[in-house]
Amino acid sequence: ERNAYWSGQHSLRNYKKGLGLPVPPSDFKLSRDEKSGEYKMRMYKLRFRTYLGRDRDDKHRMLARALAGRLKMGVGYLKPEKGRFYYYATFHIEKEQHELDESVIAEASLSLEVPVTVKIGKEQFQIGTKEEFLHRRLAIQA
Repeated sequence: ERNAYWSGQHSLRNYKKGLGLPVPPSDFKLSRDEKSGEYKMRMYKLRFRTYLGRDRDDKHRMLARALAGRLKMGVGYLKPEKGRFYYYATFHIEKEQHELDESVIAEASLSLEVPVTVKIGKEQFQIGTKEEFLHRRLAIQA
């Protein structure tokens, strides 16, 4: 970001106590241990052991795709918390292109009893409740 600073296109970052330190993908090396199956990370010549938490299947798939080169890693954040370091990884996922079927028509109607009613063909879907609607309306008014 040095060139952007000098040209006046970018200002200095503001780091607060709770924010993590950004780690660019060039300074981050990911590998997998064949014996244990754990992912290992190296940042700035420091080695880190991984713990993927409760939802480990999704995280495991994302890291496997990143190692295979099918998923591009973005700038992650290293954050110290309670004597441990946590790395918050970011990934660049390409958006899927969805084609619309112009023969399908969705009609939406608004009311107080059921905030939104959507009708698609012969099916009807109700979104929200009267209590939710009133709660949100009062919160906005306050």
